[in-house]
Amino acid sequence: MKWSKYSLLAFLLTQYHEAGALRLPLYSRSKRSEGHTFSSRSNGQGYATTVGDPTVSGQSDIVYTTTVNVGGVDVLVQLDTGSSDLWIYSPDRQPKLTNTTSINNVNLTYGIGSVAGRLDFAEVEIGPYTVPSQAFLNVNATDNEPLLQLGIAGILGLAFDQLSIIAEGLEQAWGNQLGATVLTQIFRQNTSAPNFISFLAGRNTDLESPANGTFTISEYAQGYEKIIETPKLPVVLPSGSLADLPPRWDILLDGLTVNGRAFDFNKLNSSDPSTPKGKAIANLDTGYTFGPIAKQTLDFMYSAIPGAVYSESQSQWVVPCLETADISFTFSGQKIPLHPLDITSPGVTQTPNGTNVTVCLSQFVASTANAIPGIDLLLGDAFLRNVYAIFDFGDYVREDTLNVTDPYIQLLATTTDLAEAKKDFQESRSEALKSLPPTISPQQYLELLNSTQLGNSDGSGAEVLSAAESTSSSGSSDGWTMIAGKLDHYGPALLGLLAGNLVIGVILCTLGITMCIRRGATQGTPARVVNPSYAPVRLPKGDDIEHHQDSYRD
Repeated sequence: MKWSKYSLLAFLLTQYHEAGALRLPLYSRSKRSEGHTFSSRSNGQGYATTVGDPTVSGQSDIVYTTTVNVGGVDVLVQLDTGSSDLWIYSPDRQPKLTNTTSINNVNLTYGIGSVAGRLDFAEVEIGPYTVPSQAFLNVNATDNEPLLQLGIAGILGLAFDQLSIIAEGLEQAWGNQLGATVLTQIFRQNTSAPNFISFLAGRNTDLESPANGTFTISEYAQGYEKIIETPKLPVVLPSGSLADLPPRWDILLDGLTVNGRAFDFNKLNSSDPSTPKGKAIANLDTGYTFGPIAKQTLDFMYSAIPGAVYSESQSQWVVPCLETADISFTFSGQKIPLHPLDITSPGVTQTPNGTNVTVCLSQFVASTANAIPGIDLLLGDAFLRNVYAIFDFGDYVREDTLNVTDPYIQLLATTTDLAEAKKDFQESRSEALKSLPPTISPQQYLELLNSTQLGNSDGSGAEVLSAAESTSSSGSSDGWTMIAGKLDHYGPALLGLLAGNLVIGVILCTLGITMCIRRGATQGTPARVVNPSYAPVRLPKGDDIEHHQDSYRD
């Protein structure tokens, strides 16, 4: 989830441990965290881990995390399909290393915040899988790093090896290929098993839908087996003038419909010259809270909502909290509707006179034209909460385990009845607003924003509170702008994202998710099905190398 990448080394051989299906909860982070509590249970059917933070009161779907073991230390990490490497920060308990390097000043800089450390090797455990010696960035210094404020101590990248800075750095420094990612090492353990991961992201703001979800490796979530019948959407590999870019989870988007009207992608001027006429390139990224999309596309989506107005300073639309639109994306003829709860989100801001008010902002934001090479729309968590998604890396070819077939994505819509979704939206949003300060209209918000900008010569603007803080006496705004800037990896690519003097705080919520990892399979045997389970939680809280990524985050 960063807009910069990490740098450097990792690997050894992986070893497969016989065990049953693994279940690790993923969580959506809340803003404040005072401590961590860990508990686990294990039986013949699986493994579960719970993380809690009794101090958290605010709720909202923000960052999906789970716990992995690195060198004997349990670490809460974000699961991120937009990056490929592993970094952790564990100053109080250092992991037991299997090897170390002299590459000791690797600096990973994000839109806001940075981490630095040394490239080390340690045993990494994810359920039944053990990577005996995995390269990772062992962080020993941080600067304004928002993830740590959320109780998250690292990132586990789930993208392709070509996007790995660790792999790239090792190859450049030592001329070898020791930097395989954690997933690649797991897949190598059993080349006959299907090489896919899947996500089913829950929605905690929905009264009718439980806040559960599933992350799997080589397994389908029970009840969602029909995904095997959905179209296989080939990953769009960089070509032509973009051939030097690493592959990402990019697929062709056929259409966007808002209230029955279709957007003309021919007007978009795709950032990938090879994009077929009338289509666009969409990236699916679990590490992105807000989705940056072309301004033309954003306007088409939100101008259709009655009373909505655009905020130039924030590159977002301000929307009446109980208004919505019918928005659907189409991939290879398959229509994916968005639940209204994922189109806007409420947040609390403090006016100059100290009064707290609530306003709702778009879940997508505007990016500059062609700001992200090869990507026209970044569909993050707001989109992914409406699908069960398979990310398939391609199966190993039996004759040569170093080769794989072409990667692809499959999507199964989970929001299928828009009439029911609208009813659910009205009930869920109305209930949420009861616990928040009074709402103001979009126009009132813009007027407040403008008056605040004019009235603060120092440019500091009004103080921003998240919903979690609005009921406390804290008054601190230590982090929503920081968190949004970090979570939304493409910092500089956005037009003033959250840069206004009056920035909205997004309601933070807890989302329990189950991580299920396949024990193994024989070639030709379908991936096994696992039953999503949910545990309600409250969240806890040598050489010098520096990497910045200006276009696409790491």
